[in-house]
Amino acid sequence: MLYRWRLLVLTVVLGAVFVGAAHAGAGRTGAPILDLPHRSVRAAGLGEAFATYDSDVNSVLWNPAGLSTIREPQLLGGWTSFEQVFSEAGEGLYYALFAGATPVGDVGVAGATLQLNGQGTIDITTDSPEVIAVEGLGTNWVLGMSYAEELSSHLRAGLTGKIIHLPLGVGFEQASSATAYAVDAGVQADFSRVTVAGSVLNYGTRVQFKDAYQSDPLPRKFHGGIAVTALDVPNTRLVVSVEAVAAIDKLSQNRDDEDFVQTVDERVFVGQNDSESNYAGMSRDEIADQLVKQRGAGIHAFGWERLERSLGAELTLGEVFKVRGGFKKFDSASEPPQTLEFFDRVTFGFGVDVRSFGLPFVIDYANAIWGAGGPLLERVNSFSLSFRL
Repeated sequence: MLYRWRLLVLTVVLGAVFVGAAHAGAGRTGAPILDLPHRSVRAAGLGEAFATYDSDVNSVLWNPAGLSTIREPQLLGGWTSFEQVFSEAGEGLYYALFAGATPVGDVGVAGATLQLNGQGTIDITTDSPEVIAVEGLGTNWVLGMSYAEELSSHLRAGLTGKIIHLPLGVGFEQASSATAYAVDAGVQADFSRVTVAGSVLNYGTRVQFKDAYQSDPLPRKFHGGIAVTALDVPNTRLVVSVEAVAAIDKLSQNRDDEDFVQTVDERVFVGQNDSESNYAGMSRDEIADQLVKQRGAGIHAFGWERLERSLGAELTLGEVFKVRGGFKKFDSASEPPQTLEFFDRVTFGFGVDVRSFGLPFVIDYANAIWGAGGPLLERVNSFSLSFRL
């Protein structure tokens, strides 16, 4: 029982520290490495409806509680090249994930994660277009240490502490870097064939390159999901999951913020001078309240249009094959400017577990649109290889 109390105390302490460190941002976030698509290949194939899944080291990126049911050491390596998305401009841009988890006696499961994000290169020129040098822009990295435990036969919890390092202008006279610290925390609960899960990711300090006036919050997210085992018969299992994600990087809105005041003033002016505008007849307070809601500050982050919504299904056939499909609706703030057709929101993938053939690894594949800047509608193929020792 003592180690369970240690987990509870650790959760409370870390929560108090990081809640005290976090405050409202400026409507943008730093450390994009924490929010890139295709970080987990298995999750990408499921439309990223993955917070309810367990017994897989991939869980560390969505809900560390899912590590708690791992029974044997697992190692994972994944790679996604951005050249698929940005063509020649994407040379040197990549995302790589290396993760491992192992049971630690009767205490729980410990894990470690290293994420790498190569930022590519830039051509150096003088007054002429001739390239005189090529400079690398450095590599973002995130190092995480995780602990997860089954608190009871129906309840699981997990924590991850992370160090985030971001170089800026590597190779230039004004080069600098930023280091931030964050924690992920999550729980999962089983009710017969239903699993309910929740996690808070990237709760921590701000990304600060020079001073507090030039800093951004981390991309803090709340994940809430439900999974139902719709079919469970010999050699066949079907799990359907749904998930909602809220961006909680803006805990409150400072109404005295210069940008906020300027935006309200502009809308008030439009409302007073254009009777056909959306702001006609609205008071200044009403316009300010509307802007707070549109920016998703505080409780408004959980508004229906602000939520990223995902649906996923995984069909397991025998002990070898897993077929996956998903559907993803972006939140209103990050919805791509292009018109998305139904198929653009569809994801699919598969997994092959060859352990029954005497080989200790699992291969995963996923195909989905990029959806995070650049040619958003470009579909990307991702692969990962995990070892079960």
